Amino acid sequence: MPDADLDFIMGELRKVVKQPEDVRPEASVTRELGLDSLAVMNLIMVLEDEFDILIPMDKLADVDTVQDLATLTGSLKSQNEDECA
Repeated sequence: MPDADLDFIMGELRKVVKQPEDVRPEASVTRELGLDSLAVMNLIMVLEDEFDILIPMDKLADVDTVQDLATLTGSLKSQNEDECA
C-alpha cells in the first residue's frame, strides 16, 4: 500500500512543517520542508511505530524526498512481511 504510506507520511509532515501546503511527494524533507535532524528523527520514530518497522540510519542517507521516505518504508514493510511468512 505505497499510496497509503505516502498519505500517512504527508499527513505527519503537515503537522510539523511551517507551510503544510509545501508537503508533496517530490519535496525535499530537509531543504524544502525545513526539517532539522531532530524533527527527522521524531518523524522516523513515528513511522517506525506506525508501520512496525526499524529504519536503519544508513538507509536514511538515501532519503531526500517525501517519496523516497515512502518508498523506503514500503520496502522495509515488505521485508518484514517476508520474514514473518
